[in-house]
Amino acid sequence: MALRHIPALIAAAVPSLEAGLSADEDKDLTPEQDYRVRVMGEEELELLRAAASEGGLQLASLSWLLASLANHGFVTIHGNDRRLRAVATKAGYLAVALRPLISDDTLH
Repeated sequence: MALRHIPALIAAAVPSLEAGLSADEDKDLTPEQDYRVRVMGEEELELLRAAASEGGLQLASLSWLLASLANHGFVTIHGNDRRLRAVATKAGYLAVALRPLISDDTLH
């Protein structure tokens, strides 16, 4: 299953996303984060969507894409024993809301 089909629960995780973003909520992103969201590639977006899903994204190792997401404040990375978990921050949820899913019809 492709990661873009996972985050059906994202809106439930952050109630303000159900109705879309207001102008004030969009301003919760820094100018750098706002720019980063708009130029983010699909692979990075899929990782962010997975981190925003219930339970976050479980990792065996840290990739440069996830490190970049963490560096920009979209995810936090937690570790216990030998596993890492990426969990979306408020900025990460806002980023997901700014970049909606591409329908399968558009991809073909």
